[in-house]
Parts: sequence; C-alpha cells; structure tokens
Amino acid sequence: MHSFDLGSNPVRNTIMLVADYLEQLTVYNGTVAQPGLSSFHAQSIPTIDIHSYLHRIQKYCPAPNECYIAILVYMHRLMRHNQNNRYEESYAVDPYSVHRLVITGIMASAKYFSDVFFTNSRYAKVGGIPVAELNHLEVHLLIALDFQLAIPIAELQYYGDMLVRDTLPYSPPLWQGLEIGCSDYP
Repeated sequence: MHSFDLGSNPVRNTIMLVADYLEQLTVYNGTVAQPGLSSFHAQSIPTIDIHSYLHRIQKYCPAPNECYIAILVYMHRLMRHNQNNRYEESYAVDPYSVHRLVITGIMASAKYFSDVFFTNSRYAKVGGIPVAELNHLEVHLLIALDFQLAIPIAELQYYGDMLVRDTLPYSPPLWQGLEIGCSDYP
C-alpha cells in the first residue's frame, strides 16, 4: 500500500495529486445542485485550469507540501460546517469557487505553516484577484474555520495517503468517514 512522504515528496508531485483531486471534485460538484453562492464564488469560471493555477502559485509564491495538503483539509472542514448548518453561508468547491478557495487557502496555510510567506498583494497578483478582495476572502476563511488553521501532522499524513491511494472522497456525506479515520480531529 502506498504512503505519502510529507517531508520528502517533491512539491510538484503533491501539486499534481492535489490538482487531479480538485479537478475531479469540481467536475463532480458541477453536476450536482449546489446549496448557494459563497463569498468565494466568482462571477465566471476562470480560464486557467487548476493544474496551471497551482503551478503558477508555486512558481511565484513557493510553499511546502503541508500548505497544499492543508487546502484540502480546510475545504473539507468547510463542507462539514455545511452539513452542520453552522453558517448562514454554504460552501461548495466547484468551477466557480475552487481558484479563490485555493489561493486563499494557500496564503493562510503558508502564513501558519511556513517561516517564509509572501504579502497579500503578491498572492493577489499571482492569484489574479484584487488585493482588497483577497483580504476579504482571507478574513472570511479564517472566520469560517473559527481561526483553526492547525492541522496535526497525522491528519496531514492521512490526507496525503488518501491522495496517493486516490481514495479521498468527492461527495460530502463520505467526508464524515474521514472523521472515523481521524477520530481525534475536530
């Protein structure tokens, strides 16, 4: 059985795994009815595909593996909040929101996990959105996550292993199973 090596896996390989997953997730979510629009929804679908977008982010704002895995954890936490009806706003990872969720998640996770991160204006320029909008999205993400950016190393490993095995689920009801595998996580 394959295992993800968080410390030594080349970041470009992690980006490919994350991009493949997000691409499949957005296709899946693009075919099912979404609960409504969130702050992360763009008016139109960005023309850059998610693979190119992640590579662009890594080229101009390099980040370690933890940051790319963290965006998946953050997205799943938002989806679990949808299920708990915790927030008035519903979150969906679809073609309209994935790019904004990614750039905001990378920026927030880099600030949390890495000693080296860039300014919001740089992330905004690389992500193709105005800095004021990215600032708003960052605050919105932090509030939606209850400022809980910490992810235990075992949970990062769990997500990495699921990516390598291609077993990370796409539909929200299956995400509850993640809590079974990681019962100590919020």
